[in-house]
Amino acid sequence: MAIDLQKYQALYFQEADLFITQMHEGLKKKDIALLHRLSHSMKSRSLIMGFAQLGQMGKALEFYFRDIKEGKKHLPANLNDIIGPILGYIKTSLDDIKAGKQERDMAPYITELEQSI
Repeated sequence: MAIDLQKYQALYFQEADLFITQMHEGLKKKDIALLHRLSHSMKSRSLIMGFAQLGQMGKALEFYFRDIKEGKKHLPANLNDIIGPILGYIKTSLDDIKAGKQERDMAPYITELEQSI
């Protein structure tokens, strides 16, 4: 039996908007555990909804924050400068999807994130 994901899109977009807000709050507090958890949730929910680019961005953010959380990488002083533009791009992609357009390519931001540590 196939599941109609269309009926869950409104909930996904509500949660995605909340994700953006909570990520900004987490950045202000440098709450790495919260940022890691939110990124994991974004990855999972985006992939379930069929948004591969957003899912891959969530995965990259999840690994980024996991490595900081586990002490494998240092916490950059300019964390907001690194993550802020990514959140803006995620928001733009979400707005595009809501407007019936395709999601945006996240590859440049994923590459930039991977090179920032």
